[in-house]
Amino acid sequence: MKATGATLAMLLDRGELHPSGSPGIYVQGARFMQLVAAIDAVIMEAEPPGAFEDFATPPQMPGATATAHKYDMHFPELLAGVAPQTACGCGDKDHADPREALVLVPAVCHLLYPLLGRRAAKGRGVVGLYAMKGSVFRAEPSQQSKRWQSFSVREWVCVGHEESVETFAEAWCRRWTGLCDRFGLDGQIDVASDPFTGPTARIMRSRQRQTGEKLELNCPLDGLDCAISSINRHGPHFSDVWDLRAPDGRRAVSACVAFGLERTALAMIDRHGLEGALTLAERDMEGAAR
Repeated sequence: MKATGATLAMLLDRGELHPSGSPGIYVQGARFMQLVAAIDAVIMEAEPPGAFEDFATPPQMPGATATAHKYDMHFPELLAGVAPQTACGCGDKDHADPREALVLVPAVCHLLYPLLGRRAAKGRGVVGLYAMKGSVFRAEPSQQSKRWQSFSVREWVCVGHEESVETFAEAWCRRWTGLCDRFGLDGQIDVASDPFTGPTARIMRSRQRQTGEKLELNCPLDGLDCAISSINRHGPHFSDVWDLRAPDGRRAVSACVAFGLERTALAMIDRHGLEGALTLAERDMEGAAR
């Protein structure tokens, strides 16, 4: 059995990735970037039919958004703050305005819901399909190949009635199988739960598993399961915060599907080697372009 950081160690040793000085944060070399870009292009080609609105997200968001979404309540250990003018010790920490606090984005869809809330407040529609890409950060330093702190995510979000959102989620379950075939990966769909903390953590994890709110597409990486993608059914959680409604006035629900692009690349390298992974992904990318 491989060591849990074997693929990462190999890429670092060969100069395909470069250390930053902090575990889970890496500088990507040209060929690794090339593989990630090819994977993203193939995944984009698999997106569901329909009109998507595209967004590129910044790496920071207001801390107030994390609080409104209860992320800082349920996952405080994963959230990393940004302290403008204080990181170097030159700011006045005692008089910092908490309303101006920033955090690093832990999931790109967190930036979508307040955007839709502002639209809703102006009487504009919010039901639809949204495609997003951005860098995320989760404060969990590790030497494992699959456990990066800073990584890029391709994500789709569906906001609407329960029926349309469930159709969206089920369609992505089917697309997962096709993408695994194209990438030459042995994928398995598993019911999963988020790493909640706090007094209600056990109840929330149990509820997610019982209802199938969270599904993961797991592929082997260094002998361990590695979730390269997940489907998350949010119900009305974000709509309750931002008062998102369908045209008929009913409360909207949402779901998202997210791909960790570097994780997918690492799983392909573990299976095929870097050269084999590049050949396979670029062949599929060329097919998608045609």
